[in-house]
Amino acid sequence: RDSDKGRGILLIALVSMLIILGLGFLIYYYRETQIMYASSQRTMAVFLTGAFFLNASYLVYVGYSPTRGRCFIRIALLTFGVTLFTGSLLIKQFYLYGLFYASPFNSRNATRTAILKRQILILTTIPVILIICWSALVSNLTPR
Repeated sequence: RDSDKGRGILLIALVSMLIILGLGFLIYYYRETQIMYASSQRTMAVFLTGAFFLNASYLVYVGYSPTRGRCFIRIALLTFGVTLFTGSLLIKQFYLYGLFYASPFNSRNATRTAILKRQILILTTIPVILIICWSALVSNLTPR
């Protein structure tokens, strides 16, 4: 029974990853259209990358005996996945807030791509710090 559940979870994760890759291809294919440009295909790509990492974390863990390496990779994928998944939504919200509530005194000279890159860099430093802290804590707690 447990192996059937594991296979079901793996199948769902694989199908979800294929759907995510398909959506990523569609974003790339239609990137020049007006609706895709208006909806910020870069933040959608970051969102899909986070969803892909979340699904990939199941592939690493389900059906295998847990080891230190698999646990570390799963925690890293989960942390980056959740951060990119939710962070892209926050970036999009802040961008929309800036559009609708911008004042002439609040203008920036940076492009949208440069701002997105900076925000993603800030977002990804959070999981790196969490993973470093987690791995240091786990290496001190578990016997060798």
